[in-house]
Amino acid sequence: MGEHPMARPLELWIGPECTINRVGDRWRDQSILTGFSRRPDDIDRLASLGAKRVRFPVLWERAAAVPRALDFSWTDHAFSVLQSHGLQPIVGLLHHGSGPRHTSLVDPHFPLLFAEYARQVAERYPEVTCWTPINEPLTTARFSCLYGLWYPHAADDASFVRALLNQVHATVLAMRAIRAINPAAQLVQTDDLGFTRSTPALADQAAFDNERRWLAFDLLCGRVVASHPLWKWLRGCGAREEELARLQEAPCPPDIIGINAYVTSERFLDDRLDLHPPHLHGGNAHQAYADVETVRAHGELIDGFGVRLREAHARYDLPLAITEVHMGCTREEQLRWLQQAWTAAVEARRDGIDVLAVTAWAAFGTVDWSSLLTRENGHYEPGLWDARSDPPRLTALGRLAGALGRGEQPSRTIRAVTASVGWWQRDLRLNVAPHGAVTALPATGPTLLIVGRNAIAHAFARLSHMRGLPYERLISIDLLAPDAVLNLLQTRQAWAVVDTAPEGPQALALSQACARAAVLRLVIHAAASPTASRPERLDSDQRDLHVHTGRPFGPWTGEDDALSASLASLVRGQPQHLDATERLWPTYIPDLVQAALDLLIDGEVGDWWLTHGESSTWWAFVRRAARLAGHDESLVHGVREQIADTPYAESAGGMLPSLDNALSRYLIDYESEPGEPPPLRSIRTADASFDRTAARAMV
Repeated sequence: MGEHPMARPLELWIGPECTINRVGDRWRDQSILTGFSRRPDDIDRLASLGAKRVRFPVLWERAAAVPRALDFSWTDHAFSVLQSHGLQPIVGLLHHGSGPRHTSLVDPHFPLLFAEYARQVAERYPEVTCWTPINEPLTTARFSCLYGLWYPHAADDASFVRALLNQVHATVLAMRAIRAINPAAQLVQTDDLGFTRSTPALADQAAFDNERRWLAFDLLCGRVVASHPLWKWLRGCGAREEELARLQEAPCPPDIIGINAYVTSERFLDDRLDLHPPHLHGGNAHQAYADVETVRAHGELIDGFGVRLREAHARYDLPLAITEVHMGCTREEQLRWLQQAWTAAVEARRDGIDVLAVTAWAAFGTVDWSSLLTRENGHYEPGLWDARSDPPRLTALGRLAGALGRGEQPSRTIRAVTASVGWWQRDLRLNVAPHGAVTALPATGPTLLIVGRNAIAHAFARLSHMRGLPYERLISIDLLAPDAVLNLLQTRQAWAVVDTAPEGPQALALSQACARAAVLRLVIHAAASPTASRPERLDSDQRDLHVHTGRPFGPWTGEDDALSASLASLVRGQPQHLDATERLWPTYIPDLVQAALDLLIDGEVGDWWLTHGESSTWWAFVRRAARLAGHDESLVHGVREQIADTPYAESAGGMLPSLDNALSRYLIDYESEPGEPPPLRSIRTADASFDRTAARAMV
């Protein structure tokens, strides 16, 4: 009998998002967009969390960018630093790419050209033992040649099959070339392993999708024979019998199967078209349906990593690793996703399944995965580090990954927010009337206490609910009674207090109570300009987080919000006379609250300035909002009062989106029906910003 998986520790692996993909004639390199390629000390950061291996890009498009030569200077330095830290690379050669300009996924010469590049890399780095020549070949074939999103932008079954077979052949030839140099080289083959559910009428299509998801692994393992469920389909789509036979006779099974899965990897085929917008309507040759996320339209909860590990083990009985764990969402949801992936791996190992590692992915975040890399919006999502800070700032996600990798207990804050379930397990996940009975789990765990009656306090309550953070509003308690405050903190099992209102003695009493109970305290200072005077520190030894911001505006306060009041007047045709002299920093309250909560969970302290990074007069700002809302901006008149200039400096606005972005979302929520609870339509509770499988199936 072999060694039981629990006889050795579960390893932490790590990896930066490194995609180089092509849309039309535009290449986009995530290593450049996130700054990874510009910061040599990022290699030290990768090594700092106790990971054993790093999925490291030595990508074909980057190396071949210099004509008539391959440029490995960046990789040479990186490998030298990795070696000094004892961090072993898993080298990737193609990551959602299609190769240099002179080839493509459907080029018949692609496999040989790619294998030659693999040989050159192996000759330069013969000590490397773990390789992922091509990341997610089936997923890449889908996005490039079935959905038409990436180059070469095909959208038919035959192109999909050719792209997949080319990548599989290229992997086989690459590993042959690599093993000629290092016979001990191992293939770590990754792919996104989703699962499809459906309404009864679409059961055959769902069964096809669920068989197709294994194709890359089946081909490498030599399992695609005449009796394979997809043999006839492959042959009908142009797969030659001799090339399939070649894979049967000389298979290249993975040494490690790398499972990637995202919340949106699990799909639901729904023939209830009236429930879904037209852009989600698709189908096959015989049936029309919407291909949507299971989590949004099905009553059942998604499977997650646990079921995927067991399926892969039952099918292949090969060593497994979870090779990407990432969620583009708020911080506590990122933490919950990683914690649940780690737990799933531990439980599978206890059942005798050989799971080697869990990979904390997108170490330095991602850019524009919200559009599947098809639009250049500059939409950044942080990972283990937040690269918007200089140098990159370690987040709570990075701290959790480090604790897991070293076998340590996470911090009290991380334990508090991961005690609750993820959005994908709560009832707010649903966008439409669900198919089948609904399963949902309640938010549980220690409490976040929110002090104040103002709009910012209200927003903290609304967004805490959406983020699955149990909370309580403190309105009537006597904050000057330290014992009462301390007792409340203890009985509510508070892990943090958000202070949006108290000043002077009340603020001091609250601060002292938090210090005695070892509870985090977040203090919000709102002013017209972030350079305005701020309260003196009540106690320099406090571990408080102070967030300073500009003039807040928000969609949920009706006439109490100055911007809402101005827009309402414009609707009635009433002119507005507004200050056109003093500059201020308008800040959208939901964005402020989201970022402040992330900082609180990250364990940050001290002073932080959060605005959208743009100043304006109130007159210009209201005109701008009126223009975006389609109102008559000529009714907004400027009043030029003679007041002293207010000094201001550039704000640290990098954590918040642009002001135009904030205004457009403000207007969505501002226009909700009177009397209904704020719908927060513009603020997704979910991983929709990282919807890797949003495109319709076209089979």
